[in-house]
Amino acid sequence: MTDTLDDLRALIPQLGPATERRALGERLSTLTALLRDAPAEFERLDAMLDLAAWTKFPGRELLEELEDAAAALASGLRSAQTPSELRTAQDQYGAFQRAMSRMVAQVALHWRTIVTRDYKPLIGFGELLSRVDALADLGERMQACGRDAMDSLGPARPQDLRSTVTRLSALADGLQAERAEKLGAVPGVGEFLSAIGAQNATLAVVTKDVLDWLADNGGLDRFRVST
Repeated sequence: MTDTLDDLRALIPQLGPATERRALGERLSTLTALLRDAPAEFERLDAMLDLAAWTKFPGRELLEELEDAAAALASGLRSAQTPSELRTAQDQYGAFQRAMSRMVAQVALHWRTIVTRDYKPLIGFGELLSRVDALADLGERMQACGRDAMDSLGPARPQDLRSTVTRLSALADGLQAERAEKLGAVPGVGEFLSAIGAQNATLAVVTKDVLDWLADNGGLDRFRVST
């Protein structure tokens, strides 16, 4: 996967100059119109490559399809001279756009899976932490991070999604490190809260250390026993 991403990224500098060269001498009005949008397409491509790498996108075949389409377009734009070759370049640009659209859609689905798996649980766990006075601020920030991630699932430009993924990833890493630091200081507290969040807590996880911690942090009366 890394080799495919590197190969694709190496094509981007070739696409821009090739597009400019063809646009300067272009005689086919349709291709000229298409090429007006080319710089934006190449920005989308750069963003998609970042997203694929950062989110460990599993779709190798889709990435290879996009690489082939970008390579064909770069070659076609550099060498096209005759009307027939220019029409071929037009077709290659259309194939590149279609490959990009498929990639954008699949990366969006992959991001949705990540949000559901890694970010949505922050909302529920953050709500639990907010019941404990000493952890209320951390809990509120975890909830906000989870909600921001859920809000990111709507339509977005790849460039904007890249910025969102970068911000949320750094934020979540910091929150998880803070959670580990604060909950790991007392044995059993992390297990207790995780069990509460999973709704499978039993009295076995309510150890003396956990009770003392709840009492010291204003959380003793924030949880109740139910069957």
